[in-house]
Amino acid sequence: RATAPGDGPAPGPPPPRLRRVLVAGLPGVAAGSLAAVTHTAWLHGRERPSATTFLMTFVAGTIVALLIAAAGAGAAARVAVPAHRLPAALVAGAAATFLGSATVVALRVFDGCVPALALDSGPCPGGLAGPLRMFPLVLVPTLPITALVAGVAALPRPRAASRPGRPRSMALARSCALVLVAGGLAVAAVHAVQRMPYAGRLPAASETQRLARQGAYLVVDAPVSAQSRALQAQAWLDLGGDDLLDRFWRGRRDLFAAVTSGVQAGRSIDRLDDVRPLCAEISDFARAAARYFRFPEPETQALWDRFVALAWQGSQECQQALDADQAEQFNTAMRKLASAQDTGHAIDDRIEALIRQGGL
Repeated sequence: RATAPGDGPAPGPPPPRLRRVLVAGLPGVAAGSLAAVTHTAWLHGRERPSATTFLMTFVAGTIVALLIAAAGAGAAARVAVPAHRLPAALVAGAAATFLGSATVVALRVFDGCVPALALDSGPCPGGLAGPLRMFPLVLVPTLPITALVAGVAALPRPRAASRPGRPRSMALARSCALVLVAGGLAVAAVHAVQRMPYAGRLPAASETQRLARQGAYLVVDAPVSAQSRALQAQAWLDLGGDDLLDRFWRGRRDLFAAVTSGVQAGRSIDRLDDVRPLCAEISDFARAAARYFRFPEPETQALWDRFVALAWQGSQECQQALDADQAEQFNTAMRKLASAQDTGHAIDDRIEALIRQGGL
């Protein structure tokens, strides 16, 4: 039957203009931009940590700034457009996230123009290539979270009863919210799937450094001063490099002393099993040396790579020769360990020369 004019619920208010929603989200943009500027000033004022700690701190602060922008925009849109608070909050939150990220990019592009906000010593203004790399690393994974935060900011307060005349169905608002959240999750999921093949393998140290340099905001090929190189060399020694060199020297000395004592006593290869643990100790050293961080100078690093390879090969062949009673293979292993010792001396000499050139 035909519905009487007063039988059904009254129609809801029309959707607001997009400009009204975007203008309502401007307080969130201001709050997020202020958070990004404050975080940059805080990073500038504190002592520079390691590269990994600095990167993690910078990314975390950027994400927090974008979340503040989305939450502020969502709360402001909820107040400005109460009849359509959820879709308005999601739209305003997404716009505030992008505008907040534009503020972060601007801070990186003009890094150095304002001394109190400078994080690097590059030119002013810098290029866009480095800052734009933050989008797949920071903005894309953050989008679903900012949408959720904006939606939570738009949640209505619990009430005892609904207002009369208000429509019970919020199909439009729910559909818009679903589309926006699903879109953000889809973008983040596609990005995660694209990067998934790389998560299952451990890249080589050279590959890791190459990728890190691509994302850096400074000129990595700039010449390094003699004093900086000397400080780097001294730090490499102090943090464990010197201990590793001494550890190999002691292990090779004890091994050669034991072998010399056995040979002088007239023992053949099949009676030298007691020196096998000494060969195994050098193998343990080689594993630890391979895990130690790279020397910050190419020629010395090449010597270090040769040193570790000789130590590993010699210690492994030493154990294999003792197990198989192969005298010739054992002699070859000893020669490789002697060559490793000579390479270790060359490393010592080169590091000392670098430190002297830097005036330390």
